Amino acid sequence: MSKPVFIPTFIRLLLFSVILFLPDIANSQQLKGKITDEKGAPIPYATVFIKELAQGTTSNVDGKYGIDVPEGTYTVIYRSLGYAPQNIRVKVSTKSVTKDITMVDQVHQLREIRVYGNGEDPAYSIMRHVIGLSNFHKNQVESYKADVYLRGTVHFQKVSRIIRNQLRKQKVEVKSGDTFVDETYSTITFDAPNHYKQVIKSVNSTFPDIVDFPVMKFFAASLYDDNIDILISPLGRNAFNHYKYVYEGFSYEGDYTIDKIKVIPRRRSKQLFSGYIYIIDGLWCLHSADLNFDTPFGEVNVRQVFDEVKPGVWMPVGHNYAFEGGVLGVKGSVHFGGSVKYRDVVLNPRLIAVNPINTMPQFAEKAKAEAKSKTEARPETDKEDSVEEAKDEPMGHEVKDGKRVAKMAEILNKENITNRDMNKLSRLMSRESKIANDDEEQSLELKDKNQQVIVSGAADKDSSYWNEIRPIPLTENEKESFEKRDSLENSPRKKLFGSSKKGNKLLSGYLGPLFTGKRWTNRDTSFHVSYPGILNLKSVGFNAVDGWKIHQEITLNKTGRPGHAFWFTPWGTWAINRKAVLWGGKTALTYAPMRRAIANLDFGRKTEDFNSLYAVDPFINAVASLFAKENYARYYENRFVNFRNRIDLANGLVFYTGFSWNDRRRLENSTNYSFFRTDVDYMNNLPHNHVVTDANLNSQINTVLKLKVEYTPRYYYRVKDGVKEMAHSDFPTFWFQYNKGIKGLFNSTADFDYLEAGLTQGIHLNSATSFTYEIRGGWFPNNEHIHFADFSQTNSQPSPVLFEEFRHGFFTPGYYELRTDDRFVEAHVSYKAPYILLKYLPGISNTLWRELVWAGYYKMPNHPQYTEVGYSLIEVLFNGNIGVFAGFDDWHYSRIGMNLVIRIY
Repeated sequence: MSKPVFIPTFIRLLLFSVILFLPDIANSQQLKGKITDEKGAPIPYATVFIKELAQGTTSNVDGKYGIDVPEGTYTVIYRSLGYAPQNIRVKVSTKSVTKDITMVDQVHQLREIRVYGNGEDPAYSIMRHVIGLSNFHKNQVESYKADVYLRGTVHFQKVSRIIRNQLRKQKVEVKSGDTFVDETYSTITFDAPNHYKQVIKSVNSTFPDIVDFPVMKFFAASLYDDNIDILISPLGRNAFNHYKYVYEGFSYEGDYTIDKIKVIPRRRSKQLFSGYIYIIDGLWCLHSADLNFDTPFGEVNVRQVFDEVKPGVWMPVGHNYAFEGGVLGVKGSVHFGGSVKYRDVVLNPRLIAVNPINTMPQFAEKAKAEAKSKTEARPETDKEDSVEEAKDEPMGHEVKDGKRVAKMAEILNKENITNRDMNKLSRLMSRESKIANDDEEQSLELKDKNQQVIVSGAADKDSSYWNEIRPIPLTENEKESFEKRDSLENSPRKKLFGSSKKGNKLLSGYLGPLFTGKRWTNRDTSFHVSYPGILNLKSVGFNAVDGWKIHQEITLNKTGRPGHAFWFTPWGTWAINRKAVLWGGKTALTYAPMRRAIANLDFGRKTEDFNSLYAVDPFINAVASLFAKENYARYYENRFVNFRNRIDLANGLVFYTGFSWNDRRRLENSTNYSFFRTDVDYMNNLPHNHVVTDANLNSQINTVLKLKVEYTPRYYYRVKDGVKEMAHSDFPTFWFQYNKGIKGLFNSTADFDYLEAGLTQGIHLNSATSFTYEIRGGWFPNNEHIHFADFSQTNSQPSPVLFEEFRHGFFTPGYYELRTDDRFVEAHVSYKAPYILLKYLPGISNTLWRELVWAGYYKMPNHPQYTEVGYSLIEVLFNGNIGVFAGFDDWHYSRIGMNLVIRIY
């Protein structure tokens, strides 16, 4: 079982998001002291591990440490990267014990190594063993309890006046030189594969408020994973594509040999680590890590030290993360450190037999001897505080699929394994881990994996309590932070964090909501009124059909018990140049929360895009019209009543119904106004399509029935407050749809039948990489009389600027080009990853951008079959995409384009 790597971000921590945790303290004394080097200089963040208690802590920046232990005699192991570890025996009685430690530099030896013909560095053979066993290390522990203390400290070296003023508006006072500290003691309970429960016993913070830090992410991430958020792990399966490794020698620690491996990124990138990892030879697991990675705001240092909590089982006991940098006028540093005491560690019985300590000859006899002597020699009183031995744990002959275990052992015993061996070992171990985790019955309902319980009075502990139990002594800055808080404890909170300035009542009370909007709520929060204000993108618009238009709306929302709510949004629009008053209302009612039911009723008179499913963004169309005289969108007037309903018939099986009456009226351009190119006319208001005729565009009344069934096998879900929320599935979503134009009903002239079927799926390969595909086809067996708005619709977005990322769309055909009243087949595929093509180039590689490649295909009668391929750099400046693409008609190149996506939706 690997312990998580927490990746702190400067923004999150500097804006107060750190937390921490702890063990019981009854009947305990303290082992304390100072750790220095041979010159007397303090060694910060050294690890102190009590072997018998499986408990660890770290020293502070001054080299001081302190850890509470019950009476007894213990083996204490002192470690710090770059120094030789020290093991001492310490007897603790009724009084605290002081042990000052002087550490000497670690000398790594270079042993005789077999060099192969390809001249490969021996580090690669070591790393193949480690990567091949990564799934084993992630899954070898079935459960444990851990008492954990963590402390986060943020020191502000510089805070600009602008940032200070913004924080004051949030009732937070921060100035240059301030230090904030947050420490917490918690008990963490883990149950495989990924269930964590945190019980917060005590909290001590000088932050303006106790911060809700995502501690479970700290425990869930691991260097053995392929990716940690957007970072690529040097122990991941694809690591050889991104890192080089150099063997720098070995050292001994007890009976183990520790290999030192330098990790070197193959290119500059903020998604790659650099530094050192230390591997236990033969066990092929982490002994410690000292790694760095860059962020746009500064460099983060990650240090982890592991120790043996059971024979062959190494888990992290020391965690230190440090950052120094700045952003937006703020400069500061962040340090995050902690200590862990493991209890009741139970191994995964299916994986015990494949642990190298049981398969490698140099470990097998040693493990049996240690287990026997430990059981015979340990007093009963010590057993209560030590790591609990698993009961009746089977060995290799008791485990199923012994052939697979034998194959893994055969690979592990090779002196030098190849990439093929590594991949084979990884597959075997993945299968073994999957079987182990699948032994428990799988329910489609996902229970909350991360639970947090705060003990009553956790924040009320006084300074004497913390001085007694704190395992990592405070630094001077941290002491000053707590002293400042305590001295102001009796001051009114509004004076400490608030502001006495009052705003202009006229501006904030009346004119503010008029321009920027407001949300009003009644006392019991069950009724809301929302007004978006005048200053928003919907309030003022322009197109060649309506001319200038002014739009206003207001939303009334009534909520009942969870899953039951009603919305009503009346709206009005004045189309100035067309001299038309448009109006309408939108309603929504949610009911049957365990069936995710929602009913909608919309009505009114509006100007509507012929491509209603994938309409041209009104703001983009307005800008293109006013500045470039390009009217992308084509409109008609619709006087309508539209009813829709969605409900789950069973888990993953959704039934949609729709019934609409539409009085559709043909429109022409009403203005030729624009800022530039005043001598050029707008294109007429006719959609460009090779099969559309006047009969499809003329004014007509249509009554249309729509039915759709959608099914996703084994769709996992969560239930929150009695409301069902769909989560994910490993299978595609299938759908079948039927639309019927009903002639004669309510004066309808529509007479058509439309059938559509398809499937789509998004596959997340890891947190940074995904693959998607979609295939669909449609057919009109009857198209006797059909309005162009009822043609099949395809997502085509040729605008050079977009406000939304489309992974299943086309970007060179016109908005209305790929539509038909006959039949069609359409397919899309896309792949998003941190590295595909350009990200391997110098300069670009050192960014957090990702890459996206895609392809699309469309075929309909009497039109060339169209294929499009494209490439995008995405997340440029966090929210932008830059894409290029090419189109092919009947497999012959026909067009090219590029776009800029600014994701605001």
